[in-house]
Amino acid sequence: LDEYRAGQADDALSAFAEAARLEPNSLEYAVVACKASFSLGRWDEARLYLKSAETSGLEADTSRRMLRAIDRAAAVQESTRIPVRFEPGPPDPPEASWILAFCDWLEGVVHEFCQDLRQSVAKELGER
Repeated sequence: LDEYRAGQADDALSAFAEAARLEPNSLEYAVVACKASFSLGRWDEARLYLKSAETSGLEADTSRRMLRAIDRAAAVQESTRIPVRFEPGPPDPPEASWILAFCDWLEGVVHEFCQDLRQSVAKELGER
């Protein structure tokens, strides 16, 4: 995590991948490796780690959201004209107050809507 926070994403991904390999039943390692792969634009690797996380008990709704984000980012990247923006994974539920919980929910809805628009435009530009 220190490497990841220090901007050494490739080194961090190697560490996350090794952790996921050494403990294949660890949900946490699989999810972190998936998010790290995603952040580096390695869509196929991210999908593989996501499958591993599903096998280790990742909630179906969370898995669907993460897979959708991967698929959208891959479509946007193919267009070369649409900027990619991604906030990896669902936010952890805040315990501070219902106002923060509502804010997180609203932010998530807007983010999903914007990502869908990006994907739609990327597909449209690709068809021209």
